[in-house]
Amino acid sequence: MDALECINSRRSIRKYKNKTIPSGIVRKLIIAGMNAPSAYNSQPWIFILIKNQKTKNIIIEAKGGSQFIMKAPLIIACCYDENKSPDKYHNIENVSLAAENILLAAHVLRLGACYIGAFDPENLKVEKKISEALNLPKNVHLVSLISIGYPDELPKSKKMKKYSEVIRIEHY
Repeated sequence: MDALECINSRRSIRKYKNKTIPSGIVRKLIIAGMNAPSAYNSQPWIFILIKNQKTKNIIIEAKGGSQFIMKAPLIIACCYDENKSPDKYHNIENVSLAAENILLAAHVLRLGACYIGAFDPENLKVEKKISEALNLPKNVHLVSLISIGYPDELPKSKKMKKYSEVIRIEHY
């Protein structure tokens, strides 16, 4: 699969087979995340691998749903360490780019994955509860979660906006 095919065919998967992901494949996912661009090459990311059902329950409770998380063999918490870079907004962008690389790598490796937002400045309780469950130090901040597993569903078609709706030339 070439890069454009991967980007254009990736879809969120929320149903997973009860099958463990080998550590070698998990390593490939994390290395893909590590290869994302970052402002000033700060590479502030920290990835926490979550398999424990108790931790998944806390995440589900904090998110107010997202029951599909329970069946995912792996959750990756995508975080940043402010000691590596104090620029909060760049760090959120940096970790988001790393998360996208993980999503694309999962697709190429024939895994299903779903991006789950965890950073919400209007509802800090979600991030706080998950951060406590993950025992994050004060300098490490959660941005997102990714559920990953072998897909047990066919992805639905995605209705895309028209090209003309999203493009502007030179100005708005």
